Amino acid sequence: LESMPKNRLEDLPPDVLRQIFRLLADPFAPASACALVGCCRYTRSAFRSRATGADRTEVERLRLWWGRATAFCGSHRTTASHMRLATTVGLSESFAVAEAPTLALLLERGSFRRLCWLQLYGSLLSEASLRPIVETLAAGASPSLKSLDLAGNHLGDASCAMLAARLSESPARVLPALEVLGLGSTRISSRG
Repeated sequence: LESMPKNRLEDLPPDVLRQIFRLLADPFAPASACALVGCCRYTRSAFRSRATGADRTEVERLRLWWGRATAFCGSHRTTASHMRLATTVGLSESFAVAEAPTLALLLERGSFRRLCWLQLYGSLLSEASLRPIVETLAAGASPSLKSLDLAGNHLGDASCAMLAARLSESPARVLPALEVLGLGSTRISSRG
């Protein structure tokens, strides 16, 4: 029995613990991640220290995302429960460009599990502000999405190229149900 490996959190490198924390860190249900932080001195130390090159600790990141997710719900008059049940989301002009990373996180965390239609028409999105949403969708979030309306945004040829490149990398995994991609009233030329 002495030769059997010990399966203790203390035996895991801090980077592995941080990855586990990120998987548990749901901004609407932080209890599991908080329980992991508080289970022993070693985990408290790992989650309250910064990874090399990181600007925040994992605990600080979770608090920040919780605040942003809560503000997102407040500004769009919704709740975490409504998001999980929603099949259509029309944010349009009420969507602030600064909310793009928050929407990307919510999509990544499965907050919009049944989403089939996402309208961001006229939200003033640029290539840079659209990137976190596209990266999340390219990673396989929202596989049931059938319609993505990005019309009326500040998107140009470079935005179109970024969309095409990221969303076509693995068509079977990336938005397999997508039928409509709305890009009208943008700055995309015939070359885009």
